[in-house]
Amino acid sequence: MQTEALMEKQRSFFDSGKTLDISFRVRALDRLEQSLLACEDRLYAALRKDLGKSRAEAYMCEIGLTLSELRYMKKHVRSFSRSRRVRTPLAQFHAKSFTVQEPYGVVLIMSPWNYPVLLTLEPLIGAIAAGNCCVIKPSAYAPATSSVLTRMLSEAYEEGYVAAVEGGRRENEHLLEQKFDYIFFTGGVKVGKLVMEKASVHLTPVTLELGGKSPCIIDHTADLRTAARRLVFGKYLNCGQTCVAPDYVLAEADGSAGRPMKAHAPHEPVIPPLANQTILVAGASGFGQPVAEAAHRPALYALLAGLPETAAVTPEAEAAVLRAEGLQNRVYVNQAETAEALESAAALAKLLDCPVLAGSLRRGEYQQCSR
Repeated sequence: MQTEALMEKQRSFFDSGKTLDISFRVRALDRLEQSLLACEDRLYAALRKDLGKSRAEAYMCEIGLTLSELRYMKKHVRSFSRSRRVRTPLAQFHAKSFTVQEPYGVVLIMSPWNYPVLLTLEPLIGAIAAGNCCVIKPSAYAPATSSVLTRMLSEAYEEGYVAAVEGGRRENEHLLEQKFDYIFFTGGVKVGKLVMEKASVHLTPVTLELGGKSPCIIDHTADLRTAARRLVFGKYLNCGQTCVAPDYVLAEADGSAGRPMKAHAPHEPVIPPLANQTILVAGASGFGQPVAEAAHRPALYALLAGLPETAAVTPEAEAAVLRAEGLQNRVYVNQAETAEALESAAALAKLLDCPVLAGSLRRGEYQQCSR
């Protein structure tokens, strides 16, 4: 359907006043929950195909969180929608003052590829609960998930109420030319600026959920072993593609009042690569894979594999961890500039039967170790 025609249908549906009925909104949320549960297995398969997510991670970071938000909103939508009394100014002492909760109208939701279910459906849940009509634009970089979501929403709702538009840059441009009543965008800063620029033409209010640099502060009270495990978990979750993933470390150099930091020597090397901003770059599938400093790979993989602190991680053990984590498509090793490090990267490429890129990625100097 043409964008203009879709907008007319949505505007007409909203003007009918159906969404103002709280019971209508609750029924709409019920349908979304039923549809999500019915499509759960298809979404797991799509997330696996698009991003390599395991079923456990897909539930923990996508489906489970969405269901939790959905059920919370169903429980509280009536109280959230009530008018609320507020204080009356002295000049109007004879009057009663209150605020009325009203929907914006027709809302555009543009979601990213890194959490394609969660960051599509959670804004939709809020928009439906508030009584809006919604146009959803899933990311073109998660095509399998986008296809499942589009079909799921088309089966659950009529197009004038909730509709999904698939496509890439061209479709994004057409949508942003339209006059929406609210735009919810999740993505990068560059595109976020473009969304705000387009929205400003119509004075459309926006919510921009953009990426950023998230520090992790470690002081003298920290147990470095626990801190390192949590940093690795937070950084590698979803291959590091999380807006609040730890990006760099601010560590206390010396203990306060003469108290040294609690040190666990085998785990200390984990801190420097994270402090130097462990890099995530595009892999063979087009999505980020973790990069480890060559000197610290053994300590990182020992943590991931749950090996003893003194265990030496061989290329065979490292390859097994990468396969178990679903990261075998392509691996990048940063600062692998010595002959020994390059030899280790080549051994890893052979074991994984896939290319391994080794060298100094920050300077753009690297070489591919063939399988």
